Amino acid sequence: NHPITLKYYVALITAYVTAKKLDLAIPTFEESFEIMKARLGPGNKDALTCMYNMGKGYLEVRRLDKAVPLLEEMLQLAKAQTHPDFDLIGAGLNTLGSAYSSDGKLDKAVQMLEELLQLQRSKFGADQDETLSTMSTLAESYELVQKPELALKISEELLKIKKAKLGPE
Repeated sequence: NHPITLKYYVALITAYVTAKKLDLAIPTFEESFEIMKARLGPGNKDALTCMYNMGKGYLEVRRLDKAVPLLEEMLQLAKAQTHPDFDLIGAGLNTLGSAYSSDGKLDKAVQMLEELLQLQRSKFGADQDETLSTMSTLAESYELVQKPELALKISEELLKIKKAKLGPE
């Protein structure tokens, strides 16, 4: 299959998702991913992006049995790259964390948030909106898994950063 054909797959998938026709988008994702994997290799950035989008699509239609292993594999491959795509890894950690949470695996969801927070701090800094949002979600998640001391620590740090950024009042 020609590389331009793959672009049309992506355009069609995007149109299906926009039209909320996930029942059509998912088989098209699966078909295009098999083509990309065969043509480009499973570690190729476009193939990894396709894996991520397909995992996110599975999550949207509540197919956790397909979403979780696909997102786990995508993250493993993305992290193994010589020049990792930190945006894709961050999106993958966030989405896999959501999948774990939906599946009742809250400890694993917390692990994904912890890793995401570490990545965001190194990439964006501690006081950026993405980082602060993850800190807030992580504090809530710590409460859900009965780790109030960690929730308190993150909440105190979050308030300190917000005060420094916005002022006390």
